[in-house]
Amino acid sequence: LTTGLGEKVVNPCMVFGMVGLFASCFRFPLVPVVIVLELTGVDTYSLVLPSALASFSAITVASRLCPSLLDEVMHEDGINLRAMAADAADQADAAEEVGSEGATATHQQNPGDQRYETRSNTTHSSSASSLAAIINESLMQQVQ
Repeated sequence: LTTGLGEKVVNPCMVFGMVGLFASCFRFPLVPVVIVLELTGVDTYSLVLPSALASFSAITVASRLCPSLLDEVMHEDGINLRAMAADAADQADAAEEVGSEGATATHQQNPGDQRYETRSNTTHSSSASSLAAIINESLMQQVQ
């Protein structure tokens, strides 16, 4: 096949096909471009822009035709990332409100006391660790 068409025609078609297939299956626009161009070698670096266009075109067509493979797998497992992100943001906002009210109250009691300032700093770090614990817990519930 390469003797009839020439390597200058077959290599770009091969690169565009690999990029388009990978991009349409997983809906990652730039990852397939980087992976395929690194795997095919230095001679294909001139195909970066056309490969990116092939990737975006494949994602657009695939999005109109069918849902993403990763979306289907997560849906079968009962995982809804948008709902989980909204829940985590709500819980983080609630934790920040509680933490900021407690820190403000301690600063108003004794603003010069060092114990209260360090307590305020630990409240922020504990709210970050509690947010991580909340996200882990919700992910484990979704997986089960």
